[in-house]
Amino acid sequence: MSVRFCKHDARDRNALGRRSAGAFAILLATTLGSGCDADPFTLPEREELKVESTTVVRPDSTSSTSSPEARSIELVMDRHDPEESEIVRAAARTQAGRERVRLRISALENSDLSSHQAELVRQAAERKPVAVIVEPADPSDPRLAQVVAETSVITPVFVLYRPLDGLKKEGSAATKPARGRVIMIVPPSFTESAGQLVASAIRNAKNASLDPTAGAIVVVNTVSDPFVDERARAIRDQLKRAGVKEVNEIRFASRVEDCVRQLTERLKKDPKPTLVFGVDSPSMSGCREVSNQLVEERPFITAGYSADEQLGMTARSGDLAAVADFMPTRLVRKAIAMAAEVADGKAVPDTIELAIVFHDSPSSTGIPRTQSFYKSRGNLPTSLEKK
Repeated sequence: MSVRFCKHDARDRNALGRRSAGAFAILLATTLGSGCDADPFTLPEREELKVESTTVVRPDSTSSTSSPEARSIELVMDRHDPEESEIVRAAARTQAGRERVRLRISALENSDLSSHQAELVRQAAERKPVAVIVEPADPSDPRLAQVVAETSVITPVFVLYRPLDGLKKEGSAATKPARGRVIMIVPPSFTESAGQLVASAIRNAKNASLDPTAGAIVVVNTVSDPFVDERARAIRDQLKRAGVKEVNEIRFASRVEDCVRQLTERLKKDPKPTLVFGVDSPSMSGCREVSNQLVEERPFITAGYSADEQLGMTARSGDLAAVADFMPTRLVRKAIAMAAEVADGKAVPDTIELAIVFHDSPSSTGIPRTQSFYKSRGNLPTSLEKK
């Protein structure tokens, strides 16, 4: 099973992964919540290498040497905007601290062509790490596939998110590069979690005497992780299978205020949609804000995916129908953990799939009641006041 259920669970877990407002606080929570402060292990960035390093030696290492370089892992990242890049780097440093290994991070600059990533991987391999982790900028790049295949003969290579096309294609012995150990770190199919989100939203709509088949809106942040379109498609497919008559989309680029404006306008203009789904943290933030503003005068049910694990508590309290945790940085952290196991001589599978944690609302939940609760006491929080 790819989805783990977490219903009425009181665990309080740290948030990580918002790309818009609040990213610094989430970044801080990630570092402090790990139980290991990553900063003491961070070495000054060397401009000529364009890498950053995190160093500490595993005391239980089976390596024949205690040199930090003998326990080095290389992470070669895709390009990211500065805010997201720092979130990914912080997550990677935190996991390196937990695993007590040396981590070097290199990344494409915004001005670099995607094809330059092959050279970064080659340079990483030349430093003779125990493993190389690659976040592909272009999985179809044949040069990247060639370098990964050549590197994997010398040291294990972990590829994040998607297989490289050049490693999937069959070729003759004369043209196909020799290949060693290439390990995939991937999310599960989103079909199951999307089905659970839709089922919970439909249940809550019926509890609120709303028609769940009347219509739905899927809110998509176009500047998100590589799987945002897959999650949106999975939700649309599940809505159609459930008999929802009309499924529309709202698309915005990162700015939560744009999400709030578009969704508010759509809901006020069109009385049919009773279900609203977000596909990542910014979209869920926007959906929740609109719900806080409109849900009493314009009832609808909200559910979706988020990297903000605190929203799980919100779902379990009934203010959201359901939330499925999806945090791309978990894939990065898992790759580092598995690379450390490989360095210890432990066996790992060729494909490692991360589970999605699902948070459900109580089965009797209808529309959110937080706004009504505060209004009845004349103490509506600023965050819930209508603009």
